[in-house]
Amino acid sequence: MVREAESAPEGQKTMSRKREEERQQVTRRRRQQTVAGSVGAVLAVAGVLALMSVSNGARAGASDSPSGSGGDPALVAAANLRACPTPSGSTAPATQELPDESFPCLGSGPDLNLASLAGTPTVVNVWGSWCPPCREELPWFAALDASANGRLQVIGVDVQDTADSALATLATLGVHYPSIFDPNSRTRGPLRWTGGTPVTLFVRSDGTIAHRIEGRVPDEATLRALVAEHLGVDLQK
Repeated sequence: MVREAESAPEGQKTMSRKREEERQQVTRRRRQQTVAGSVGAVLAVAGVLALMSVSNGARAGASDSPSGSGGDPALVAAANLRACPTPSGSTAPATQELPDESFPCLGSGPDLNLASLAGTPTVVNVWGSWCPPCREELPWFAALDASANGRLQVIGVDVQDTADSALATLATLGVHYPSIFDPNSRTRGPLRWTGGTPVTLFVRSDGTIAHRIEGRVPDEATLRALVAEHLGVDLQK
């Protein structure tokens, strides 16, 4: 009986030590979980900051890149359009029909304000890839542009279109002079193509409109004759 009485306190001590060890283990686990959670939070914040940095960099890069209508890069490359001309510093008189507002260049390149075309005689052709007579006459304008040697510039105005359809059409036809992109028909009133397309404007070097044709030009020879007659630039073959 005495031995049993003496062994009881020893058993209680053992149980107490076990409970204390268990409490210490629980405390250590909680500390480890807290540290892991803090590290995870730090890593998460770092990840967010990194993504923000990348996003800001992408936006900065985008603002530094050339503007334009966009479109499939492969089609932009295939069309190989020249960049829209830079402003000459003068604008057409306010009474003329050329709109004093900027439009994106088809594919890529700087935006173009049509009222800034003064300085060089210009043929402006309103067209769309969806327009059969437009597609028929585009090669004639391309041939005119190829023979101009800086004496004349040809500018297309692509309307009610998608960039990809327009670029694919120009690539197929071998047309490389610049076009502006007007999918929402902002030029309809100012350029007076309310009756449909194509419409061609013959613009003098002072920015005033000398002549206009509604509908397809009859042929390349007629186009060259009109340029000579109204713009004084003889490119007839």
